[in-house]
Amino acid sequence: SNGTCRLVPDEFLVFPSSMGEDISRISLDTYNYVSVVVVAKQRNAVAVDFSYKAKTLFWSNVDAKAIMSSTFDGKKKKTIVGNNLVYAKGIAFDWIAGNLYWTDRAKRTIEAA
Repeated sequence: SNGTCRLVPDEFLVFPSSMGEDISRISLDTYNYVSVVVVAKQRNAVAVDFSYKAKTLFWSNVDAKAIMSSTFDGKKKKTIVGNNLVYAKGIAFDWIAGNLYWTDRAKRTIEAA
């Protein structure tokens, strides 16, 4: 380390809480595996992915029938997909092409943005 404090670790996992209320991050840079809530007060967030290059989180919120995004610090939240979405159960960000993919369980489809 160069003596500076980083807000986002170099290596980490991002995950929704068991009930989907929060999206948390856990650092893999240290042995102190304490989770940090990044996005709070969600209702039923079930799938999460991120773009490290763009420093952006993506998640599906099945109650809101939307796919959301925010910066790594949980700020600048916005809706990425809010139309024609029924039950987005899985989500994946393709960091090579820059596409976001999700499965809609109710429609039995794989879609992209």
